[in-house]
Amino acid sequence: MLPVLPPLYGENPCVHRQRYLATLEYVISKGIVVEQPDRDDFAWKPADSFLHENTRYIRISSVGYKHYGWDVMTSVLIHEFGHCALFAEGIGEGASWEKDLEIEKMANQRGLSITPLHLIPEGYLWHRDFFLKSYSARGWNEETCLTEWKAYQETDI
Repeated sequence: MLPVLPPLYGENPCVHRQRYLATLEYVISKGIVVEQPDRDDFAWKPADSFLHENTRYIRISSVGYKHYGWDVMTSVLIHEFGHCALFAEGIGEGASWEKDLEIEKMANQRGLSITPLHLIPEGYLWHRDFFLKSYSARGWNEETCLTEWKAYQETDI
């Protein structure tokens, strides 16, 4: 059972949710359209990004924090922001799985380099390592991802 936590825009945000909201505001200020679906079936992923015509989009779960917490969701947002920066350079999907994996690594680094330091959670690289692991393993479903996340939390940052 997931913990009962206040919603994204609920009252009295903790410092972690405040950082997420500040990062969200920063990303939007850079011309990125951010959609926040309230779908539990999307929460485990917990985000993606895409380019449609000349508009860059991030779709990030508004309820993913229930699985991962606010710092991880901030890291996810920063990663997707990195993808959006790559889209602006014409870098999107690769021609192979290996190229896609390289683009995932590039998005991790790009997001880190273009986000103000005060918005980056301490565990950013640790969080990104987990999601890179999920990407590398190919084909994780919701149950596998959340089980692996639970085990991953026992490792050191």
